[in-house]
Amino acid sequence: MKRWYIAVIVLLASGLVAVAIGFVVWSLRNGPSTSEAEEILLKTLETPATAQFVSVELVDETPLGKGSHYTLTHIVVDAQNTFGALTRRSYCVIHWDVGTKYQWNGKFGVQKCGAPPTANEIAILKKLNDWPSRQGAPTTTGQ
Repeated sequence: MKRWYIAVIVLLASGLVAVAIGFVVWSLRNGPSTSEAEEILLKTLETPATAQFVSVELVDETPLGKGSHYTLTHIVVDAQNTFGALTRRSYCVIHWDVGTKYQWNGKFGVQKCGAPPTANEIAILKKLNDWPSRQGAPTTTGQ
């Protein structure tokens, strides 16, 4: 009878460990950078109050040094258009951190893209947003 209790305890403990590992992996993959990208996208939508995020995925990230980095995030969102119809759209959001603030290119930082974005779309977006192949972030911001 005691072996049954031990088996249940071991099973529950291994389940908790699996959940903890899953959470750590998820938080590393979808940390603060993705929530910043969501905030940026909401600022550009026609009806941000109706937005429901379907998926948010970190596509690429390049460190700039001192904790700053460039981030490319793919977001699929359901939101109403100006006519009130619910539409599903796919966006790529590029932003970079400067100290504790994030910035983005107001013209090219948020673009509609494929789901998932193609390699060509990613390359073009990086070029438009001055993705760093050198140190330093661009000075144009969307804020």
